[in-house]
Amino acid sequence: MAPLLEVQDLVVGYAADIDILQSVSLRVSPLAITGLIGLNGAGKSTLMKAIYGFLKPKRGRVLLAGEEITGIAPHHLLRKGVWYIPQESSLFPFLSVEDNLRLVASRLDRGQGEERLEEVFQRFPDLQEKRRERAGNLSGGQQKMLEVAKALLVRPRLLLVDE
Repeated sequence: MAPLLEVQDLVVGYAADIDILQSVSLRVSPLAITGLIGLNGAGKSTLMKAIYGFLKPKRGRVLLAGEEITGIAPHHLLRKGVWYIPQESSLFPFLSVEDNLRLVASRLDRGQGEERLEEVFQRFPDLQEKRRERAGNLSGGQQKMLEVAKALLVRPRLLLVDE
């Protein structure tokens, strides 16, 4: 079976002369749950950001189901079914739980957003209960739950989760 995600010989750095990732390669099969483990500073987040287009690799390729996506902007990857949950929060803390979800749902085809929003609330009763509360008032665990709920709204082919 062809991999859903393939990273080939990736070299990435934040400065011209310093490489954080040196010739990294990996393959992720469809329907697989794959964990990346390493010490602090080993480059796990850097790899995620390079896959998702936040960082442009110096060398190497990233393929999604055989299609090259190296360096493609994140908003284009969303259309290809890739979603990224960053280590730091991407929530709007002064908006309600529901409004944070509605921002994502607004990217979906008309009619799908409302239906999926209710599905997410059924899956996450804690969020249903707090749907009118500000996202910034949620506990750390509830905020992570909301990040996952946002991802599930779009039903991504590939979900990248950074810690």
